[in-house]
Amino acid sequence: TGTGALIIRTNDFNVQNAGGTENMIWGDDDGKLAIYYDGTTKFETTSYGNLSSGTLRVTGNLELYDNYKALFGTGADLEIYHDGSNSYIKNATGDLIFQHGAENLAQFKDDGAVELYYDNSKKFNTNSEGCTVTGKLWVDGLDTGDDEKLLLGESDDLQIWHNGSTNIISAVSHDLELRHG
Repeated sequence: TGTGALIIRTNDFNVQNAGGTENMIWGDDDGKLAIYYDGTTKFETTSYGNLSSGTLRVTGNLELYDNYKALFGTGADLEIYHDGSNSYIKNATGDLIFQHGAENLAQFKDDGAVELYYDNSKKFNTNSEGCTVTGKLWVDGLDTGDDEKLLLGESDDLQIWHNGSTNIISAVSHDLELRHG
């Protein structure tokens, strides 16, 4: 017990185990400070900040202030951050895939489609022509502009649209039958 401070002045600082066979702490003058576990470096200071090896477990919050990024991958291929107004997930390599366990939830393809899944089965995807829905599509309403057609059939055989003044139903390649019951 007591008061005061312990000051050690040296160019190199090394704390080892009792047998002198393993480093516990190592410090260089104007260089790194390293902390060891069982003779292996687990944390060290570097010219760019610090380096940790192994698993980092946080028992409290990990807070990153606005515009500071969580970077993943050797080339910082994935970034997650908040700029004070908006939140961002940026992926620079390959596809961005969301999964729960082994099941796909969503895939965002590099320069391509967005795919949404239900129970690991693709149900919705965007493409160069618009989007594709697999299964039934339930809508509360369908609004189109003038001269935009509702196309039905493999070859767009049935077309329904409004041209601004006239409602049109066109059976392009087959007969049109209206049935009741």
